[in-house]
Amino acid sequence: FGVCPKHVIGYSLGETAGLFASRAWTARDEMQRRMNESSLFVSDLAGPCDAARQFWNLPTEERVDWVLGVIDRPADTVRKALKGMERAALLIVNAPLECVVGGYRKAVDSLVDGLGCVFFPLQGVSTVHFPAAKLVEKQYRDLHLQPTKAPEGVRFYSGALGKTYEVTRESAADSITAQAIKGFDFSALIHQAYEDGARVFLEMGPQSSCTRMIGKILGPRPHAARSGCMRGQDEVSTVLRLLALLIAERVPVDLG
Repeated sequence: FGVCPKHVIGYSLGETAGLFASRAWTARDEMQRRMNESSLFVSDLAGPCDAARQFWNLPTEERVDWVLGVIDRPADTVRKALKGMERAALLIVNAPLECVVGGYRKAVDSLVDGLGCVFFPLQGVSTVHFPAAKLVEKQYRDLHLQPTKAPEGVRFYSGALGKTYEVTRESAADSITAQAIKGFDFSALIHQAYEDGARVFLEMGPQSSCTRMIGKILGPRPHAARSGCMRGQDEVSTVLRLLALLIAERVPVDLG
């Protein structure tokens, strides 16, 4: 529909998706081949989670009982509660009163109990945004060293840096690897994009989770946010509503 973004902002895997979607990266088959040949998301960072096992120095017969989820507490409060805890960590700051925490189940349960907060577990996720990924840093970076040509006139944001960066083969891999090891602050990222002039946010990911977070982050400040995939809404209708929002906000749309 001829809609041309001026900013590309990714939440977690969305940073990789944004590079492919904008065609800064085009070697999709090569990425698929590398994924198929890699142990990263089979045993290192997922499945038996061998990197976390090594990081925590667990015996081989002990299962890595990894869990993560969303809690309704601010990041500073979570950081204070984590002091002295070895097997739980703050992974992502979603919004002013929302964070993602993860780690060994008993440690996370202890953290949640101590904070007296609500915990929403997330399923089917790996041990990324956690320091154990440092143990497979080279493999992770090599996976993301792709032929790169960023389109002109588009600002790309790094979750790890919390700001825009010049996209090159090396810098893109560095950015994605850094957020896998130390996590990121999505709230700070959106604030920075807003300062850079972003006002209309279009979410390409599933079920409008980022749209919800952007609303919490920006609050009453003038902006528009809309998802192209909303739970319980007809897919074609969702896209038409997205286009209608753009037209209402005077964003050029080619309905031809």
